[in-house]
Amino acid sequence: MEKITLKKLIDHKNKSVVIPLFTGIFMALYGLSGAISYQTGIFLPMSELEKNIPLLPWTIWIYIVLYPGYLIWCIFGYKNEIYMNKTMYSFLILTFISCLIFIIFPVNYPRAFYPLPLGDDITTLIFRAVRAIDKPSNC
Repeated sequence: MEKITLKKLIDHKNKSVVIPLFTGIFMALYGLSGAISYQTGIFLPMSELEKNIPLLPWTIWIYIVLYPGYLIWCIFGYKNEIYMNKTMYSFLILTFISCLIFIIFPVNYPRAFYPLPLGDDITTLIFRAVRAIDKPSNC
């Protein structure tokens, strides 16, 4: 089997620029795929178990730091540029595949079952902002 050599995207000189760049790429593709799939998405039936899972607003913090946190870890956690680049290529591939799935198999999430609390605390405000940006079809 022949070894594949990937072009080096990141080195120790440019890695500080890569986090916002890759986060921007992810957000653009994710938003575009949500806008496309929102038009054709269907609601799948929910089981009783799923209907009884409560909405926990504090979990939005996990959701919003997941991708930037992953990128920060993989860029600044690696000393070896080969591993850093392999991880970034994996991130790009994962992003493209997940966005294609959102477009090819659009499924809408029934947000009406999970209304947000009426508070003005930072967690609820961030959750509202994410819901305004993130279409319910990115499931």
